[in-house]
Amino acid sequence: GNGNLQYVKSDKLMLVEIATSVLYGKDQFYNSADQLSTNAIKAINALVSHNELDYVANTCLFARKVMDMRTYPIVIAVQFAKALRTHDKSYSLLRTLIRDVITRADELSELYAYALTVFGSKKAVPLAIKKGVADAFNKFDEYALGKYNSKNKAVTLKDLLRIVHPVPVD
Repeated sequence: GNGNLQYVKSDKLMLVEIATSVLYGKDQFYNSADQLSTNAIKAINALVSHNELDYVANTCLFARKVMDMRTYPIVIAVQFAKALRTHDKSYSLLRTLIRDVITRADELSELYAYALTVFGSKKAVPLAIKKGVADAFNKFDEYALGKYNSKNKAVTLKDLLRIVHPVPVD
């Protein structure tokens, strides 16, 4: 604008900025499929189409584990899965990414509920997401699962157990 030179951000920079600096403070965020900015979806799709798969996954994990962001890492992981499907690509570490991005028991149902809104139905949700969520169940003890087992969620932990069939470690 106004004759000034403008810096065009790369898809990588845009994704990192969104993942680490955009805060949605309310858990109700997950009820809407439209909350992720079109810029983030565009960046994810562009990066996937250019085979920058590790970059997207690492940005997601960095935002969750280092920057302690809660919402966008989950959204990015699910949108990453969608972009992989859209571009007919596969990422062998998707299941592991899903497991690792879930660090609190309430995120089990939050991630799956968001995946349902993105993919439209249980049948359409990628197996890697179901298996990653199932793997993540083993991170939490009875106390953690009980603490976050709310009846007024889009997907309860009981529903989720029936859907993903986690295999207990012990």
